[in-house]
Amino acid sequence: MRLGINLQCSDKELLELLQNRLGVGKINYSKSKNQYRLILFKTDILNVIYPYLQNNNIEFLNYNRRKQYFLFKYIIENNITHWENLNLEEINNLFQKSNKQLDFTDILKLPYFNNWLIGFTTAEGSFHIKSNGSAHYSIVQSGHENYNLIKAIHYFIKGSSSLDHKINPEDSKVYRISFSSKIDLTFIVNFFDNNQLLGLKKLQFDNWKSYIISNNKIISSAPNVLLSKVSNNTSTVLNNNKKESSNE
Repeated sequence: MRLGINLQCSDKELLELLQNRLGVGKINYSKSKNQYRLILFKTDILNVIYPYLQNNNIEFLNYNRRKQYFLFKYIIENNITHWENLNLEEINNLFQKSNKQLDFTDILKLPYFNNWLIGFTTAEGSFHIKSNGSAHYSIVQSGHENYNLIKAIHYFIKGSSSLDHKINPEDSKVYRISFSSKIDLTFIVNFFDNNQLLGLKKLQFDNWKSYIISNNKIISSAPNVLLSKVSNNTSTVLNNNKKESSNE
């Protein structure tokens, strides 16, 4: 049992930061992939990672990661030591029965949502400039089970006016959202200024931000539609947002 985090060579310092903060793990270089990898072994996971996730009530939000984590917990809680002792079909059925179906409003209410979005952007997000000079922040995720992840990010940036907006997949299972309006870019810049990225993605953001500011592609202020738009009462949020949308 182990956990591996692979990053390109230019992000080695980010892996070193993780290793130093966690106090565990080993960094290896993969010549075939030209990447560095932080490896957390079984004792690291059991003594540091698993207790941290449990004590802070942190959940994985991506569907595949949730399945992997469920299998991991099953192995630990049932003291499984050999792969052939696993009934994967039975475990998958147990996962389907116990997996929480998080609505996008549930995701937004998570106390670590901002930090999660930083990590998710590092892995799946992109700051880019198109050939016509327009600046975009986009993020991609595959799988119908992850629709509410994409919806949560879209609502987080666009606010209540996007409540009834349906995000259609590019093909059978890939969802992509992209933001380029002045109001959206201003919100995104403010968010990442106050919730800093790290490593190569931080450098990409800084270059992207310099471009859009120098080319006057953002406005001086934008409405704050952060977590204040989602209260603890989901039904109230939905009803209030529908009223706001109808008045716009």
